[in-house]
Amino acid sequence: MRKPREGFTLVEMLVVMAILGVLMVAGVVFLAGLMRLEGMTSRSMTANMLIPRLLSQWRDDVHAATAMPGEHDGKKAGPDRLILQSGASIIVYTVGPEWVERTTTGPGPRQERYPLPATGSTARFERRGKLMAILLEDQIRDRMVPRCEALAAIGMALPAEGGQP
Repeated sequence: MRKPREGFTLVEMLVVMAILGVLMVAGVVFLAGLMRLEGMTSRSMTANMLIPRLLSQWRDDVHAATAMPGEHDGKKAGPDRLILQSGASIIVYTVGPEWVERTTTGPGPRQERYPLPATGSTARFERRGKLMAILLEDQIRDRMVPRCEALAAIGMALPAEGGQP
């Protein structure tokens, strides 16, 4: 009579390897999803922290404006571009895909870019009499949904109507 062998059969080993393979694939898919979610959350949190800073800087610039030129460096003011003059400096706010950029010329030229919170987010500028508005919107499915709106009184040296944008 033969002694039974100790160990595992080939079939048992193949079953264990198949189960481990399935678990590894599931783990990789889960980790990839977590990394993607972390990236989206990180971008959104960063943008949400920068939006108040953008709005505060924008309000300060609009309050201090002494003129609103309709054009600067061959680019016209409009819903996607706000041009302000404050003393010897020109401040240009430009809306791009998912960001707002602030560029100053004159003494101490500088450029700052503020990311918007989500893919499909946008901003635009509107003049409302003696007030200037910035509107931030997010694209949810197929429509734009307002995120926030900020108003600022334009510098007192400017006329109430007829300026850009």
